[in-house]
Amino acid sequence: MTAANNLPVDTPPFPLNTTFKYNPTTKQKVDRIIQTDVLVLGGGAARAMAAVATARSGCKVVLCLKGALGRSGNTIMAIATFRADGQSAYECGERKADRKYTKDIFFENIVKDGYYLSEQDLVQLYVQDAAKRIRQFLKWGRLANQRFIFMPPSVWLTSGKSVGLTYRYAVQGQSNIDLHQDIMVQELLVNDGRIVGALGLDVYSGELVAFRSKAVVLATGGYEPYSFKCSHSDMTGEGMAMAFKAGARVADMEFLLKMPGVLLSPRVHRGSILPFVLHVSGLTMPDIINIKGENIRDKISDDLWEMAQGSEWMKLIYSYFWSKEILAGYGTNRGGLFFDFSKKSKFKQLPGTIKTFIMLKLLHHNNWRFQGEDVSDLFRVARQGGRWEVGLSNQYALGGIVVDTEMSCGIPGLFAAGEVTSGLFGANRVASALEI
Repeated sequence: MTAANNLPVDTPPFPLNTTFKYNPTTKQKVDRIIQTDVLVLGGGAARAMAAVATARSGCKVVLCLKGALGRSGNTIMAIATFRADGQSAYECGERKADRKYTKDIFFENIVKDGYYLSEQDLVQLYVQDAAKRIRQFLKWGRLANQRFIFMPPSVWLTSGKSVGLTYRYAVQGQSNIDLHQDIMVQELLVNDGRIVGALGLDVYSGELVAFRSKAVVLATGGYEPYSFKCSHSDMTGEGMAMAFKAGARVADMEFLLKMPGVLLSPRVHRGSILPFVLHVSGLTMPDIINIKGENIRDKISDDLWEMAQGSEWMKLIYSYFWSKEILAGYGTNRGGLFFDFSKKSKFKQLPGTIKTFIMLKLLHHNNWRFQGEDVSDLFRVARQGGRWEVGLSNQYALGGIVVDTEMSCGIPGLFAAGEVTSGLFGANRVASALEI
C-alpha cells in the first residue's frame, strides 16, 4: 500500500461549525469532528494492512469500521486461502513448497483464469508483492497464536476467524492508529476537487461524525446484489458508491461470481459454503442431482469436467450447468439441487470424513464446527445416505473502483485497496480468497 507516500502537504480545512449536506433534502449538524492524516475505512484484511502500512510510515491514522475490530468485514466469513509463488513460499520457511511454481506461472494463471480481462500491471504488482505481505501476515499470525496449514505448491489455509484475530493483533500493535468502531461512513467529503474526509453515522448513538483527513483509503469490500449470499452482510458496496459519487470511475460491475454448492436448507445452515469447500477439495464426492434424480455429471462433457477439476473455471462451468437445470424447472422449490449421498457407502465416505474432522479441528479448534456453527447434523445426514440441498449463491462482485498501481482512484487524496477495487482478477477471482 503506497497511499502514505502520496499524501498532499496540506488539506483545506473545514470549520468546526460546518453544516454538511447529509442527503438531498435534509441538513444535519455534525456532532463530532475527528482529525487525522489518513482515514482508512473498512473491516477486513485489506483495511488492516493499509492502516498498519500507513501508520508505519509515520502518519497519524484513523481506522473506522462498521463493526468491531477482528469481528467485522467479509474476511471473517472465509475459509481463507492465500498464496505466492513457490520460491517465495519456500523462502517463507515452507520446505514443501514447489519452487518450480514460478512468478511467471503464477502471473499466467491469474491472467488466464480471469479470462484475460485482468489489468496486467495490477497482476504483476500482486505477484511481486505477495511474498512480502504474506511473510508479514504469517509473523503477525504466529505472534497472535493463530494456525496456518500449508499446501503445495504455495498455498496457505486458515480460518476467517484466525485472519480477523491476526489483523486485530497487528492493528493494536500500532500506537498511532486511532480506532473508531460501529460507525457507518456514508459519504466522502470533497473540497475543490480533493478528498478532505468523510461523513459517518454512529450506529449506537445516532451521532453524525465528520472525519477530516489529508487522504482516505477505501477498503470497504465488495458487494452482492442478490439475496442468497454466502458471505457477510457487510457486503453492501457503499465504498464503490461513495467513490463514484465523488467522481471516481468504476468498472466491471457486471462481473458477478457465483458459488455452486452453498446450503439452502436447513435454515440454520443457509449460506454456509461448507459443501462447496468439501466437494472441490475431494473430501466429499456426492452425486449432484436434480428433482428428477438425474446426475448433473452425466450432462457435462468429459473435456469440460476435466477443465472444471483442474482450474479456477470450475465455478463458471458448474454454475452454467446448474442454472440450466434450475431454469428448466428441475430445481428444488428453493431454486437449488441436491448433494446426494444415497449411493455412497459409509466405508467410501470414511476417509473424507476423517480428513474433514481433522481440518475443522485444526481451523476452528472445536469438534464438528465450521464458522462457529455445529455442523455435525450435516455429516449425520451424509452417513445415513441422505441429501444436502444446495444452490447457487452470489459470492463476489469482481467490479469496483478503478485504481492504478499506486492504488490511487484518480482523485487527489483518494485511494482504495482490496475487494472494493476492480481489475486485478478480471472476470473470475483466482489465486486466493484473501487479498492481503
